[in-house]
Amino acid sequence: MIKLDTLIFDLEHTVISLVLQIILFCLFSSWWIGAILASGIFIGREYAQAEYRWIAQYGKGLRENMRWDDPLDPKVWNFHNFFWNMVLPIICVFTVAILNF
Repeated sequence: MIKLDTLIFDLEHTVISLVLQIILFCLFSSWWIGAILASGIFIGREYAQAEYRWIAQYGKGLRENMRWDDPLDPKVWNFHNFFWNMVLPIICVFTVAILNF
């Protein structure tokens, strides 16, 4: 059985992205603006988190040891980072935008 606190933790980014999309829809009357901005925020955030993980695991604590594409290394990603924090929010906001097109 899934615990409620775990479910809330897993869906945090999705809820934040949908709330952001609704706020931007109220301001600009476009679901697409919210979808694009929310997606960009979470892609950037997860890329930055992957940078920190790569630096800690492989870069000897130094950013200068990292190439630009090192954070894309699958070794520094796990299912939670990839799916719950990035992919699911993107799927949700673009689904809302498509359904309201």
